[in-house]
Amino acid sequence: MKLTLRGQRRLPTVLVVVVVGSVLAVGVLVAYRTGEATGVQTAPAVGAQGKALLRSAEERLVHECMSAAGFQYFERPPATKSDQRDFPYVVDDVAWAAANGYGRPEQTAPPVDPAARYFAGLPKEQQNAWRKTLVGSGKQISVELAPGRRLSASDKGCIASARRTLYGDLVGWFKARRLTDNLDFLVQDKVRDDQRYVTAMADWAGCVKGRGYDAADPGALREVVAKRNEGRAASVVRAAEVEATVAEATCANSTSLTRTLRSIEPGYRAAAIAEHQRELADLNVLEQAAVPRAKAALENH
Repeated sequence: MKLTLRGQRRLPTVLVVVVVGSVLAVGVLVAYRTGEATGVQTAPAVGAQGKALLRSAEERLVHECMSAAGFQYFERPPATKSDQRDFPYVVDDVAWAAANGYGRPEQTAPPVDPAARYFAGLPKEQQNAWRKTLVGSGKQISVELAPGRRLSASDKGCIASARRTLYGDLVGWFKARRLTDNLDFLVQDKVRDDQRYVTAMADWAGCVKGRGYDAADPGALREVVAKRNEGRAASVVRAAEVEATVAEATCANSTSLTRTLRSIEPGYRAAAIAEHQRELADLNVLEQAAVPRAKAALENH
């Protein structure tokens, strides 16, 4: 089991794309119920199987495009369900913390990636050409996630070509996809700016300080523990991480932090879904229309 805890402050400049199923489901429900009144075109979500189909078709189209340009490309299978437990603000499950700490290390070495091996074997000039053929160049497409925070991509290259084939409206798909993918980050940014959260986190910090950790937030706690663990044996490191994670979770529940998060986050989430209702609905429309094209791509290539 691995632990995912995102940073304690602002939305990062480069965002990790995370598909948030629950957010999408709620967004679909809001759009579906209010589409007639708002004029937003609606469609049901394609679901997990549909998304896997779209992903497989995109990979197949990219493969064909790269092959036509004289390069190898290794199709990646759709992502499987992760064993990560997501604690975006603070670990608040004491039992989980006692069992997992910061997450168990991998027991086996990861398999050799044939794509990485192929790329590493190319001359430098060919590596640059391979990369440009795949992702294109320039930032012709962009979407503003929040003031001063923008994601951009090229409308050239094999990835753009595959997505244009599937979705038709590449620009519309990119904007809808990236906004919905990052809705959780936008919500969390709002939560962390809320004075109620700031006050509750200060209470949490006082609690963990009483347990021997001088840390303003869970991210700082991990830094404290990592510094203490420098040069220690793996078994000692593991025990120290479990102890710290249990303190983190215990303090989350014994102070107002967990209660505060459960109180304030739903409001910010509902507001974000309402604000981006059109993008949530647009994504469903584009993906539904792409399903027959995806099936054809997989059957014909």
